[in-house]
Amino acid sequence: MVNNSNHLQKALKPIHLWGIAVEMVISGQYFGWNYGFEQGGTIGLAIAAIIVTIFYTTFIFSYSELSTSIPHAGGPSAYARKAMGPYMGFMTGLACLLEFVFAPPAIAVATGAYINFLIPSINAVYATVAVFSLFIFINLIGVKGAAYQKTECHIGD
Repeated sequence: MVNNSNHLQKALKPIHLWGIAVEMVISGQYFGWNYGFEQGGTIGLAIAAIIVTIFYTTFIFSYSELSTSIPHAGGPSAYARKAMGPYMGFMTGLACLLEFVFAPPAIAVATGAYINFLIPSINAVYATVAVFSLFIFINLIGVKGAAYQKTECHIGD
């Protein structure tokens, strides 16, 4: 008898992964670009976007290759541990942890400020707390529920 508890469980369909990816792009698409325009101008921001696109494309292809050749639920820290040892695996995991800890509040603060800009009668702090609470609720539903929510936002019923 085989114990399947150690195997990864497929919880999402491709459409749900698409919904998560689109949501991630949209959350980064509308926040932070204005600072680039202000500091670098149109040409400077275009050059930066081209460089970042090249970096991100090589990252995606490398990460895709790693995830298919070394299937592991540990993500980047597992790959760094395998390639560079336990210390670098730990440091990579720590970097991922910091990203996951600070990204949602940063997005919530930006969204709260944006809501305050659109509707000045709503306090930015209250909007931030409401948005962050919504993020927490969606993530408490679980990855499948969050993926359904993100997909529904984009394609509806």
